[in-house]
Amino acid sequence: QEAAGRATADYAAAALRVYSELFGPYPDAELDVVAGPLEFRGMEYAGLIELGFDLYNKNADELEYRVAHEVAHQWWYNLVGNDAVNTPWLDEGLAEFSTYFYVQRVNGQAAAERLVERRWELPYQLVVTNGLDDVVNQPVFAFSGNYETLVYGKAALFHYALMQQLGEERYLALLQEYVAQHRYGIATPDDFLAMAVAAGGTSVQDLYKLWISGE
Repeated sequence: QEAAGRATADYAAAALRVYSELFGPYPDAELDVVAGPLEFRGMEYAGLIELGFDLYNKNADELEYRVAHEVAHQWWYNLVGNDAVNTPWLDEGLAEFSTYFYVQRVNGQAAAERLVERRWELPYQLVVTNGLDDVVNQPVFAFSGNYETLVYGKAALFHYALMQQLGEERYLALLQEYVAQHRYGIATPDDFLAMAVAAGGTSVQDLYKLWISGE
C-alpha cells in the first residue's frame, strides 16, 4: 500500500498546515497515522489517527476526506475536549466542518462548496424527506439510523450557516478564541453558544435552535 500510504502522509501534513494556520498551532511534535480494521472509517486519538484498511484500496476515493476529518479531531476532541457520549455533535460537527477549510485551501472554493452540497446538504434533505430529522444536541444512544447525517452533517451545516452569518474571518476568530478559552478543558454546547452569541449577536441563537437544539 505504498502509494496510498504516501498519499495519506501528504494529506495529513496538508491538514496539519491548514488547521494550524486557521485554528492555532498543532500542540505536539508528532502525529502518527496508522491503518486498522475499521473498514472505510476512521478514529481519533490524542496525537494519533487510525484509518480503516479499506481506505487504502477499494474506498480510496474517501481517503483524503477521512484524513482531513480525523486530523481535525486533534483540535476538536484533543485540544478542546467535550462529553463525546452526551454531546457528540460538539466535536464531530466541528471536525466535519473543518474539512470545508481543508478542501477550500487545498482544492479551491468550488470544491469546498461541492463538499457542502454533496456530503451534508443532500444527505440531510434525504433524512428530512424520510421523516428522520431530529434534534442534534442529544446523547449518542438517542439516534437511530440517522446518527452520522445529523451529528456530523447537520451539525456541520450549523457551522456553515454560522460562518455565513459572521463572515469567514470572524468565524475563524471565534474558533481561535474557543481554543484559547477551553484549551485542554471540557467545553459544553452552552460554552460554544455563549461565545458564538458574543461574536454574532442574539440572532445566532435562532441558528442554534434551527440546526442544533430544535427548541
